[in-house]
Amino acid sequence: MRDTDYHNGRDDHRSDAHRFEWSDDPALSIAVIEAVAAVSGRDPLEIEPLNRYVDPDALDDIFERDQAPSTARGRISFPLEEYLVVVHSDGEILVYPPE
Repeated sequence: MRDTDYHNGRDDHRSDAHRFEWSDDPALSIAVIEAVAAVSGRDPLEIEPLNRYVDPDALDDIFERDQAPSTARGRISFPLEEYLVVVHSDGEILVYPPE
């Protein structure tokens, strides 16, 4: 995954997000944990379990690329610790640091 400061204003949220690209490997739920760990400067094992915030299996299933038509578009957002995570159907993961 690649982390870049994101100031394009794609979302209505603040523009200080860190942007990651997800490509199916690892699973999306793992990629989200890795993204938050990268932004926080911590080891992924130090991040709270994702299932305290969202069902990891459901997250993986919703955005599983083999199951969704290529024209399907959507996004889901949820808190993870003090961060806001926004996952787009095109594989973009945005992690917004605490305000």
